[in-house]
Amino acid sequence: TVTGTVQSIDGSTMTVQVTGGTTVTIDLATGTTYHNETAGSSTDVKAGSTVLVQIDTAAAAGATPVPGASGARSVTAKDVLITTP
Repeated sequence: TVTGTVQSIDGSTMTVQVTGGTTVTIDLATGTTYHNETAGSSTDVKAGSTVLVQIDTAAAAGATPVPGASGARSVTAKDVLITTP
């Protein structure tokens, strides 16, 4: 799970700043679900929103390293909970 503040959304990726200032870029799949306290959609996520992102562990396990990212692996969001709009 990744919790932090959305820095940007660019098509199918979202960059989230976590505690300590580190940023994580998360892929947004067509099957990613979104919700507030009620149902939500991808358009509800904005830069500055605080989110809790559940990572798709099945996708992460098969991910290949990202070139130039110090061996980092790509992660895909399974579910996005918007805790502040």
